[in-house]
Amino acid sequence: MTKAILIAALSSTAVLAQMGPPPGPGFHDRFGGPGPFGPGGPGMRPGQVVTNAPYYATMTEQSVETLPNGGGTITHSVNGIVARDSAGRTYVQQTSTGGPFSSGTGSRTVIFLIDPVAGYAYTLYPDKNEAIQRPFKAAPAGEHRHTPPNDPNVNVSKSTGGTYQNLTDIETTTITRTIPANTIGNSATLTSTNTILYSPSLQIVVSSSRHDPRFGDSTYALNGILVGSTNNVSFSVPSGYTIKTESWRGHNGPPPPPPQE
Repeated sequence: MTKAILIAALSSTAVLAQMGPPPGPGFHDRFGGPGPFGPGGPGMRPGQVVTNAPYYATMTEQSVETLPNGGGTITHSVNGIVARDSAGRTYVQQTSTGGPFSSGTGSRTVIFLIDPVAGYAYTLYPDKNEAIQRPFKAAPAGEHRHTPPNDPNVNVSKSTGGTYQNLTDIETTTITRTIPANTIGNSATLTSTNTILYSPSLQIVVSSSRHDPRFGDSTYALNGILVGSTNNVSFSVPSGYTIKTESWRGHNGPPPPPPQE
């Protein structure tokens, strides 16, 4: 995932034509925008605020890279909860195994809160009862979904009216990129495929998968989606937490990874 990012993807936005990592909170950007836990929430561009579309879901994300010469695999996984209230506040709880947000010895839980009403973004570390507060500035409203540039080696197919769990407005985009042999030092043709399921009503990616022979396989999915409900998730810093303020230049970009301990 570090090889590509986050679709910097989900930095600010990934360049789909380059087939960066698949969209998903713990990874990078999604088709149509967002950065990893970018203020705005998963499946959205950094700084995007969506109101009057509350939802709750559990989230799973995994990347598996197969090492050459029988060297085994490197696996990063994320499990968690995502939610958004009617005011556009977002909540992302992720428990990571491997990757920049995990601990050196095992999994670690980190919570990301975005409060566009108060104008702050928070990164919460439950293991330390600590919250990092940063300023948040909403991005200008408007169309932001990205279309890969014309490239004979990139094929984009789209369909609408699909279903995913209890959603019936799903737009599916499949991007296939072929790298001819001897283009980047590759002796054989390389083909990468990225499939993204997007809900216009919720304005989020609900599922994505990527296969890239250079980086491995990655998947992201929301499950148990409750539309119109936050399932009593709290969008505020819990009492008893120490709040530290920190300036984050981007204001609406993803926070840096926590220091390893």
